[in-house]
Amino acid sequence: MYYSPHASSLAVHIALEELNVAFTTLRVNTGEEASPELLEVNPLATVPVLIDDDLILTEVVAILNYLADHSPESGLRPEKDKIRGEFYQWLNILSAGLHRSYCRVFAPGAYVDSEQAADEVYQVADNEVREMFAFFDEHLAQRSYLLGEQLSFADFYLFAMLGWTDELTRPLSSYANLSAFYERIRVRPAVQRAYATESE
Repeated sequence: MYYSPHASSLAVHIALEELNVAFTTLRVNTGEEASPELLEVNPLATVPVLIDDDLILTEVVAILNYLADHSPESGLRPEKDKIRGEFYQWLNILSAGLHRSYCRVFAPGAYVDSEQAADEVYQVADNEVREMFAFFDEHLAQRSYLLGEQLSFADFYLFAMLGWTDELTRPLSSYANLSAFYERIRVRPAVQRAYATESE
């Protein structure tokens, strides 16, 4: 599994640790300074990348669902139709909503051609992320996880992005339920193993 520290690849890293399957990791650089090893398998220069025999997969949502297909016994993707529908809904909200807004927080200048415009892009994106956080915070008021009391791969994706709050104007501690969720996931042994590897 190709990863970069402080990236969404952490979600896949945690998932692999939770499944307790044998895998190897390769730390790479992304973007304009992408590692040659990464470009060989993903010309878009993004992580995560999962290689399974002759299959090369990119994108968090695709990889998480691939892992779910191969580990139905894990319970990390619901088997019942209605709850599985909610699972897919959360993955899409995370990918198309929160993650997309974060991209503009990290690199506002990539979307415009002036510093003033970049500042405006950042402010809009920061507001979007804070609105999403408020939405998740309210949702988690009476739940331990996104799907209620059932832990799922979607929780790992949200957790990974909650680690990026240093880039925002409002800290995670401002959201009590979201902070509690973050701590609930953070203390899991699988998360600690992923952190240990990524800090080497």
